[in-house]
Amino acid sequence: MDANGRIPCNQYGNVDLYHPSMLPEGTRHVALPGSAVIAKKLGFHIRVAMTGFEYKAQS
Repeated sequence: MDANGRIPCNQYGNVDLYHPSMLPEGTRHVALPGSAVIAKKLGFHIRVAMTGFEYKAQS
């Protein structure tokens, strides 16, 4: 997290997680349907994690 306790994100407001070790320190990845909505209602600062990237060789 940054100095203000905010989760760093990309230009779209998401966190890119290519590998679980890329999760910012002090954060948790909760991959349950509806968890983002509930977390926001409870007042948590959240970022949507972009996962499941596919790597393909360039031809």
